[in-house]
Amino acid sequence: MSRRIRTSLSLSLSLLSLPWVTTSLATTAGDAPSAAELDRIYVIGARIPQTQAKVVNAVGQVDRDRIERIQAQDVADLFRYEPAIAVPSDANRFGTSGFNVRGLDGNRVAVELDGVPLADSFKVGDLAFSGRDAIDVEALARVEYLRGPASTLYGSDALAGVIAFVTRDPQALVDSGQPYRVRSSYSSRDDGWRLSALGAWADGPHGLLALASERRANETRNHPDGAAPDANPAERERRSGMLKYVFDAGDWRASALLDRTRFDSDVDVQSLVRGPGRFATTTALLAEDRSDRERVQFGFDGTPGGAVADWQLRLYRQSSETTQRSLQTIAAVPPRSPAYFRDRLFAIEQRVDGAELTLHSRFDTGAVAHDLVYGLSLRRQQVEQFRDGLQVRLDTGESSNVILGERLPVRDFPNSTTTRMALYLQDDMALGASPFSLVWGLRHERYRLDADSDPLFADDFAFEPSDISRSQTTPRLGLRWEPAGGLSLYALWAEGFRAPPYSDVNIALSLPQFNYEVRPNPELRPERSRGLELGLDWQTDHSMLRVALFENRYRDLIESRANLGVDPDSDAIVFQSVNRESARIRGVELAFDYRIDSRWELHAALAALRGDDLRRDQPLTSVPPARAVFGVRRHADGLQPTLELLLTAADRRDRFDRSGPALFEAPGYAVADLLADWVFGEHWRLTAGIYNLADRRHWEWGQIVNQPAASTPPIGFFTAPGRNYAVTLEGRW
Repeated sequence: MSRRIRTSLSLSLSLLSLPWVTTSLATTAGDAPSAAELDRIYVIGARIPQTQAKVVNAVGQVDRDRIERIQAQDVADLFRYEPAIAVPSDANRFGTSGFNVRGLDGNRVAVELDGVPLADSFKVGDLAFSGRDAIDVEALARVEYLRGPASTLYGSDALAGVIAFVTRDPQALVDSGQPYRVRSSYSSRDDGWRLSALGAWADGPHGLLALASERRANETRNHPDGAAPDANPAERERRSGMLKYVFDAGDWRASALLDRTRFDSDVDVQSLVRGPGRFATTTALLAEDRSDRERVQFGFDGTPGGAVADWQLRLYRQSSETTQRSLQTIAAVPPRSPAYFRDRLFAIEQRVDGAELTLHSRFDTGAVAHDLVYGLSLRRQQVEQFRDGLQVRLDTGESSNVILGERLPVRDFPNSTTTRMALYLQDDMALGASPFSLVWGLRHERYRLDADSDPLFADDFAFEPSDISRSQTTPRLGLRWEPAGGLSLYALWAEGFRAPPYSDVNIALSLPQFNYEVRPNPELRPERSRGLELGLDWQTDHSMLRVALFENRYRDLIESRANLGVDPDSDAIVFQSVNRESARIRGVELAFDYRIDSRWELHAALAALRGDDLRRDQPLTSVPPARAVFGVRRHADGLQPTLELLLTAADRRDRFDRSGPALFEAPGYAVADLLADWVFGEHWRLTAGIYNLADRRHWEWGQIVNQPAASTPPIGFFTAPGRNYAVTLEGRW
């Protein structure tokens, strides 16, 4: 553990002895956590509900109460106090770009909403990117996450881990006694306002939930010095709605769900004006970005007893569409080129249809008790993408669809259909009366990519796109030891894999003006991982400790569009996705909760990782520095609110691949947040928070992961927000 993390830990613990803490953190015994809250229930570890002590994996959870207490405005906020999950983002234009789990990110992390996979992320150049954040936090009941290879249960996307979002249920709201809720919130971080309305009804076996939510905001503020500009001016709007119907007949249940989320963003991208590389002559850049996700889902589950204790069938269709328009003005460079206006469009549409059947059986063979989960998964994904544009000479008004030597419209890869079929099982075997259990699992998955070279693609590229087919059997093996006293220890060995993506196998791009081209690579091999994890879970009536030590080794990791140098035959600079030999990521993760008495709670969490490219003997840039969170909470007492003080500390960023341009070495930091929560009478709840109390100027790793040390704009542009606040008022009936 680094000296900065040790210093932050000492500072956090010393806060507990200060007199002002014990007087100002006054709250009520009425909402103190129970032992049941310490022993959480997880579904993500085995696809069935399990107590934390039974999960043979490093897992975590953010429940609905926590989402409301921290006033999460977006998916990045959900993991603000979860050091094991990082959320990279783009400060110039696009915002949140995905999730980083144990040093790997992008499409190597499986992201699901009620079991339905979210659309893949895809980026081409600096003006086109589709992310994975088409979720409204108002719809969520909780989010669970699993760290480490999870391909046995979740397939090839889960090379690094799984993020599982779960939406709210009508019966749970009805059972609360307050099924109708209206929430209004404001955040000064981005001058954002949110209004949402939620209602649930139940009549016999019938249940219905309806949700509508809208949030309007401006740019997320940074905290620059005098040399750096403020954040780019922006106007953003997210609208979402959800309808969920449930029919509960007792031993079986059916549900139907329809939801839609639309996100609109207009950004004046001033940070790229006179910017790096191709933006050196840019005098104006305006961005209009839209994303739209629609989902229809049906679910059936039952508890028949007998050979099958319970089962679940899920059928779904989800469509995701992203369109991005870039309006760019280019200054003249006499005598080489005149002034131009460029209007460029990027669009990508992804549709996924799927079915998943999960069964759960309990039975004995001699002295061994089996808890068996098994199932079948089918998924078909269709992807279409294109870019278009128009260039106008400002001196003559002449227009052309050729930009940088590239004739538009163009597809960067052919229309692609991927099909995945899998059979999986996992058996939790209790070995008689001993405290040992053996947990093993196996998945066989077949992946097929079919590429369609339509006229738009074929007119630009002469090669025939490749179809590929891959099959993989992925095992996992765990041993759990549960001696007396609430202690559980486990050892887990797991493999993971990821099939070569369509966007790497068949991508093709040519920019004659810059003399470079991107070539397809149908010979790509699947990415593979092997991981060993040792874990400890210890729980009492008042405390919980969870520790995980792990080492994951990867081979054939795909580097998208790697620079292969100059082709002697064409003199063009060639980029191509290639497999790298091997990498290793190892680390420690810790979470600790302690309830001192009916009012006081302590919390601590830590994630410290180290990653290396073993082939080139270089650190992995994708591995974030160590991060820790320390918190103290005192629950409400009479008219006084629940108050919580949280300190987030991060180590300096000094380990990254140094074979290329020098990257920015962000200093370590520690920032404090103060949260408050009041309940007024039976119907009203007021939540408030002050974030970055000391107005500390700092850089979060997710915004500077690939940022050069010699940055344009100046590095201060990429700072996290200074002191800001949020307030939420909720009515419940």
